[in-house]
Amino acid sequence: MFPKGDIKVQMKETMEKAREISSNAIAIIQQGAALAAMLEIDAGASVSLPNEAEDDGDDDNDNDKDNAQKQESDGGERLLQEESASSEVPSWVPHEDRKLLDEAEEERNGGLTPNVTVAKDGTGDFKNISAALDAMPRNYSGRYVIYIKEGVYDETVNVTNGMSNITMYGDGAKKSIITGSKSVADGVRMWRTASLAVDGDRFMAVKLGIQNTAGDEKQQALALRVKGDRAIFFNCRVDGHQDTLFAQAYRQYYRSCIISGTVDFVFGDAAAVFQRCVMLVRDPLPGKPGVVTAHGRRDRQQTTGFVLHRTRIVADDSLASKSATVKTFLGRPWKEYSRVIVIESIIDGFVHQQGYMPWEGKNNLGTAFYGEFGNVGNGSNITAREEMKGFHVLNKEKAKQFTVEHFLNGGEWIPETGTPVRLGLFT
Repeated sequence: MFPKGDIKVQMKETMEKAREISSNAIAIIQQGAALAAMLEIDAGASVSLPNEAEDDGDDDNDNDKDNAQKQESDGGERLLQEESASSEVPSWVPHEDRKLLDEAEEERNGGLTPNVTVAKDGTGDFKNISAALDAMPRNYSGRYVIYIKEGVYDETVNVTNGMSNITMYGDGAKKSIITGSKSVADGVRMWRTASLAVDGDRFMAVKLGIQNTAGDEKQQALALRVKGDRAIFFNCRVDGHQDTLFAQAYRQYYRSCIISGTVDFVFGDAAAVFQRCVMLVRDPLPGKPGVVTAHGRRDRQQTTGFVLHRTRIVADDSLASKSATVKTFLGRPWKEYSRVIVIESIIDGFVHQQGYMPWEGKNNLGTAFYGEFGNVGNGSNITAREEMKGFHVLNKEKAKQFTVEHFLNGGEWIPETGTPVRLGLFT
């Protein structure tokens, strides 16, 4: 055993990081030939794929129309608006999806029988979420459902690695809110600043708000940290500034979520797909750029990365008013083999034409992999991106490798939860 103190802490963190790297590869390697295909794509080689029928929607439970019109964005269009008081379905969701989301939520809320209810007003079983988790029986069989009634829950919520198959659902992302204000500026280790930390596998969150209110001045301050495999977040809102969402490891699926922040506000080394989400970029501190993603893949053999699929990248009002003077990028490489894919998404014009920026002290993207396919909007022009080492223009066959079906093996675990999902491409 190591003696107590900094050396022991550092050794523990080093061993934990090594475990994450190996376990990420092991968890995703079950996708069979996906690893080989990913390596070929990274190497820039042509990928030979079996003949594949066009996605007609029969292989998923989303019922999105293949011929759904792509919406162009312009400077005057507001792609993101506040949810209406009568509905928690965000108004930016296209008309063809609104009925689907309404039905999905009604079915889930009506069909779930909570094991426990959390209510600040005392009308539930517990007044805080942590107490509800502590009450979960050991070796519980089946899904453990926690209903979180409307209220602001100022607490640090930890779903430990011994707590699997937990569902938390609330009354809406603007009604049932988990909040905190821990930050590294206050002497807290980065990964412990999260208002909600999820280490248990097969976790689900539905209609919840998760936030960290520390502010940009406090540097790294996580709202959400996720390290459990097969995690799902549906119709949630995750708000922060620097490092809002630490998608730390394993497979994660985010559907119809709003995620806000300033610098590297989606970071980590998970294999995560953000589908029909909104990346809401806030105004960073003076002199700082806005950066959406900072992926941390350390090894080229890891089948990890961030995929923004049919997602919208927009500026909040404070940034939109000064977008001409503040540079905003889709990503920068946190680690050597960082990988971010943006497909069939809407990129607003405030995003810098270069698209991606090097890490401090570097002059290019190095061995990182950034790919795009089928994007629209005033910020989607790839002319300036093509000159950058590490940027790739994907064709349709290569883009398919980064869909939920191929990248997350999502057909085996997402549809059974009732969560809306598009397994393949939309076009």
